[in-house]
Amino acid sequence: PVPAAARPPVREAGGSAPRPPQLVLLSADSMGLLERYAADVLDALDALDPADRPTVGALAHTLGGRAPLKARLAIVATGTEEFTGRLRRAVRQLEDGARGDLGDDAFAAEAPLPWARRRIALLYPGQGSRGTGMMRELYEGYAGFRTAADALGAVAGPDTAALLSGTAGAGNQGLPPAAEGCRPLLGAVLQLAATRLLADCGVTPDLTLGHGVGEFAAAAAAGALTGEDTVRLLAGRGAALRRALESGPPGGMLAVQTDEETCRRLVEGVDGVWPACFNEQRQIVVSGTAEGLAALRRACAAAGVVTAVLEAAGPFHSPLLAPAEEGVRAVLAGLRVAAPVLPFVSSVDAGLCADPAALRELWARHACAPVRFGDAVRAAYGAGARVFLQVNGGGSLLTAVRRTLYHRDDVHLFAADDPAGSDGRGLVRTLARLAVLGAPVDPRGLVPAEDRRLVDLVGALPCRAPAPAAPPAGLPADADIHELLRLVHHQAALLAHLTTALPSPAPAEAPAPRAPRPRETADPAGGSATAHPAAG
Repeated sequence: PVPAAARPPVREAGGSAPRPPQLVLLSADSMGLLERYAADVLDALDALDPADRPTVGALAHTLGGRAPLKARLAIVATGTEEFTGRLRRAVRQLEDGARGDLGDDAFAAEAPLPWARRRIALLYPGQGSRGTGMMRELYEGYAGFRTAADALGAVAGPDTAALLSGTAGAGNQGLPPAAEGCRPLLGAVLQLAATRLLADCGVTPDLTLGHGVGEFAAAAAAGALTGEDTVRLLAGRGAALRRALESGPPGGMLAVQTDEETCRRLVEGVDGVWPACFNEQRQIVVSGTAEGLAALRRACAAAGVVTAVLEAAGPFHSPLLAPAEEGVRAVLAGLRVAAPVLPFVSSVDAGLCADPAALRELWARHACAPVRFGDAVRAAYGAGARVFLQVNGGGSLLTAVRRTLYHRDDVHLFAADDPAGSDGRGLVRTLARLAVLGAPVDPRGLVPAEDRRLVDLVGALPCRAPAPAAPPAGLPADADIHELLRLVHHQAALLAHLTTALPSPAPAEAPAPRAPRPRETADPAGGSATAHPAAG
């Protein structure tokens, strides 16, 4: 069934179409100054006749053009009236000392985290198109997402393009049986479109990794593949897998709730089964023949180990898919694989990989090799990732990340979409949380073209503390200038790749130039499973 929306669509006064949610970001040099600034914004809006008040998109565009200061307040709203009501409540809460998640889609922090403690890893789930309706609000509400998705859908072919255009009314049901072969293609299209929308909003990864077939979208986000070649690779790979499945015995996948050592011991006594996905410490997925999996279930029951049959089209990530390897190699031979422009962790060997030849080898045997997702998460943390952002599919991978890094207290987990359906608020809430955490979120990336205009908020100027005295002569002006330059070069390389690799959004009125953002000193820095990520 299609879940009911959390709230009815909101229409701005005088408007005819529902408005997508927007992010309004306010900041100041201190929390006290932020309270004063928010009050000034409210006074400026209250002084206007309700019919003359700007849209919330125009407010987001105006306030989003200012470089964020230390203390931050982020509010998600679909209309100006909703925004002003939430801002009033937030000001009262700030005056009472509240911080963090204030409730009612408002978030605040006294200071952002240092860069080293908020490095972002983007996570791409396998079979990412399950519940295609999860992202329909993004497709309908944000032009950047829709343009990228349509362009990649055209590369994927008419079947996938038709499914994509139908996501607006498809709800969260599964795909029609005849369209199951399009699932990985549609998943990659949605993932890459979401990556483009995140980049439009200033959120670019410091590292990427994927689970199962999500590996390829993660590689594209890292710069190893173009978006178009990612779709072509998945189309050719899918054809090779179908041939292998048709020629082999029927099979499937089984989640086994135990540790790796116990699982291997149980598997050793059964023919036709192999460990396929090591998701986290007590969640192993086994692939094999139908007969072998039935025998394994009996063995697990006798040992008191809980199992669950997974919805899978075949025994992925097992030797039964080895016949597909030759076909995948042939597809890869016709595509350009480049060195990633940022760190990319492969779940095939759970390591950082920057060599195009090595990537080709990993991907050729991807379908018949086990997924080492837990080890890949540890490798990502070791490479500096502290914020794990799942691009689509809700938080299906985040439970495994949390349990893998349970002993770390500096990890932040976010999902870019909401599987329950929330008129697009799931993404915007996540952007709000990232903004107060310190990520360089630009709310203007969400604003529709007709709202990209500056509004005059008389008296509401950003509140800054007096400038500190100049340092004594002879002292370095900025001890972190080398780190800042490194980050600038990194962001420039990544944005250049996204501009060429992913489809460009339709031309729209350019946003007003934004002042440079200040950067902080770069300091170094259980229960039973409810989800069983299985890859395809």
